[in-house]
Amino acid sequence: MAHSHDSGTKAAVLAAIMAGQAVAEVARQFSVDRTTIFRWRASAGLSDATPLQRKKWDEIGELLFDYLRENLTTLSVQADHFRDRDWLKTQPAGETANLHGVLVDKAVRILTALEPNDREESSEEPSNA
Repeated sequence: MAHSHDSGTKAAVLAAIMAGQAVAEVARQFSVDRTTIFRWRASAGLSDATPLQRKKWDEIGELLFDYLRENLTTLSVQADHFRDRDWLKTQPAGETANLHGVLVDKAVRILTALEPNDREESSEEPSNA
């Protein structure tokens, strides 16, 4: 059953959201369901981030992307170099084992970073479907 909220509550909720309070916090404070807040926020044309916050995240995202591209390129060049059998035969067993462990660790970390995590999935806005 849907709850009805007066316009004052709706205005107070939207003001709190605009002030930067988290949806979960506002939901507890005003006893309003999170889904209702997401719907009000969307209908008011508000989003999670201010334009300045979005710009900062875009800039950070670009820097992070460039850094990761360079890192992955470097790892690829290193992995190619490590395939040199003549060079590899001259390396001590302990160092090649360490090298192998580092390469595996990096590959697993990259793959893990590509998977969505539960925290991100649970923080997504509910669909209106």
